[in-house]
Amino acid sequence: MNIVPDLGDPTEPRARARYAYLQSGVAITVNLSLFVSKLFLASLLASVAVLTDAFNQMGDVAISAIILIAFRYVGKRADREHPFGHGRLEQVVALIVASLLVVVAVFLLLQSVGELASPLVRGTPILAVVLVLLAAVKELLARFSFAIAKRMDSDAIRGDAWNHRYDAMLTGAIALAIFLASWREFLRVLDPVFGIVVSIVILYNGGLLVRSAGDRLLGRAPSEAILERITTLASDLPGVRSVHSVSVHDYGLHKAISLTVDVDDRLSVKEAHVVATEVEVRIKQELKADATVHVEPDIPSLKSEVVRISKRLALEERGIHSVPWVELGLDGSVQLGINIPGEVQLDQADALVRRLTLRLEEATERKVRISVLPCEPQCKLCSIEKGQGQDSETE
Repeated sequence: MNIVPDLGDPTEPRARARYAYLQSGVAITVNLSLFVSKLFLASLLASVAVLTDAFNQMGDVAISAIILIAFRYVGKRADREHPFGHGRLEQVVALIVASLLVVVAVFLLLQSVGELASPLVRGTPILAVVLVLLAAVKELLARFSFAIAKRMDSDAIRGDAWNHRYDAMLTGAIALAIFLASWREFLRVLDPVFGIVVSIVILYNGGLLVRSAGDRLLGRAPSEAILERITTLASDLPGVRSVHSVSVHDYGLHKAISLTVDVDDRLSVKEAHVVATEVEVRIKQELKADATVHVEPDIPSLKSEVVRISKRLALEERGIHSVPWVELGLDGSVQLGINIPGEVQLDQADALVRRLTLRLEEATERKVRISVLPCEPQCKLCSIEKGQGQDSETE
């Protein structure tokens, strides 16, 4: 069952604000109601624990109010001072909420440890039952908030949801301690014990939220899935040979992606621009992010192909011992050097170059220029051939 109404695409600023307003509005209403209820119960039964829990609800109201106010600015349009919008304010709020959770958890931990010697909880089984019902209300609010946080992928709402769950756990712990203490007074010590357990849980989750919000503010690296998705979207388009140097800059509602695509270096500037524009449009449509595409000629792969062909032909020709370098000229031609034994006659070398040039031009569809160089003194193939020649003379 989906407990969150459809208020639009949560990646759109206005829809995102509507989800945040809904969560904050419900949270403020519920927490004010719980504050009044717990305050009444605390005054009626003179329970210090319940009174402390009641005023804790006002802290929750304050957190929800901060989120409500912040989201009025999160969707604000970009301006001269903030060219990428105000989306990162959401992460600032998330960091504030998470930090408050940690502070409250530390305070609760210290208070609970201090009460181990003389627990303050007291009440009746009826009060315990009522508090369980109030804890159930708080847990429902937490689940509602988690559902909205998941829909929005919002750390700020997620932090508030954990705050509600923390309150549900704390109220439930107080209820259980009151119920047990009504039967055996020495069991009142369970209240601070439960408080210690709850505070440790909240410290852990609060720390995770602080880390998550901090990572996003500092510029967390994109996931492998996002990088793979971007690469696939770009490389599937005609004209793109390879994709590399992908960067994702997360500004909350606004995401900026930069990448480099390699294309055939024989394309004109206009043709390369068309390819880049197609990549940018596709990323905008699929990922709703602004992309900046840098176009580069596919020289690395061309060089690799030329080297591969040259080495293969070198094995076939048996006169070429190595291909020490391959370059592309400014006119798009393939230029390479080959090492052959220094004892080879000029007419043999010339015939070898002509055969290799012809085969490379057919394979690459480019003009090929070959420079012939004698092998280095340490050439292994030359050493082998000389050794074989000496063996033949000996025989």
